[in-house]
Amino acid sequence: VDDAEKALDYFQQAEALDGWFKSEGKEIIYLLIGNAFGRHASIEKSEAYLASARENYTTALEIDPGYGRAKIGQAAVLYLISLGDPYDASFENIDLEMLDQAESLFQEASEMEGTPESANVQTKSAFGLGQVYFVKSQILGEGWIERANDEFTKVIEDYESGDVLIGETASHAYARIGLIAWLNGDLESAVAFYRKAIEAASPYYQGYYFASIGDLYLAAGRIDEARDAYTEAIRIAEFYGDEDSATRYDERLKALE
Repeated sequence: VDDAEKALDYFQQAEALDGWFKSEGKEIIYLLIGNAFGRHASIEKSEAYLASARENYTTALEIDPGYGRAKIGQAAVLYLISLGDPYDASFENIDLEMLDQAESLFQEASEMEGTPESANVQTKSAFGLGQVYFVKSQILGEGWIERANDEFTKVIEDYESGDVLIGETASHAYARIGLIAWLNGDLESAVAFYRKAIEAASPYYQGYYFASIGDLYLAAGRIDEARDAYTEAIRIAEFYGDEDSATRYDERLKALE
């Protein structure tokens, strides 16, 4: 439930247990530690955790070179590093070479054989590739935005076919398609996709995506609807005890006055 710090503490305790040898499936705990560091990096907009995430994914792959989920984790870290400053929303400082490396790793993961269906490696790789292609669309232009949309659509199709295990990934895919709709000038479709994202989102991202809807309405000059969206984002953040997010959304709300 988005408490990466507490999760990390438990995972690290598990990793330190006496008698759990690397030959006994221990790659799973390094994957989970990597995921927790990655979640820290994404939510707190901090690069400090990415090196630790990458190190743990590497350890997981050293134990099992065919571990597709760890390969996806590595690719996701490279993707985040390629974006540069997490507080710089522009695309001017993208490291294209590292972005290409992330793309290659996502492709490798999607083509790995022998991974269990429950790992959803192909679906998660599709989401990662969609992320990469979206960034490339903002730098390289024509063609890439359609490729991004296609990859996100694959995720949504898997989810809507009944694969509830990928709900979180599908939530982000809905939001990305919503963003693409907004960039194409279709506000109503954008809002509809963001609302779909909220239905499958974890607590943090429920508030985050309501705030995103507020941003869309604000940009369109629909102030009352923006106010309603920000208010709901604040309510969710307060309900889950996320004071930082509640404060951030409240600042957007007050800016409307």
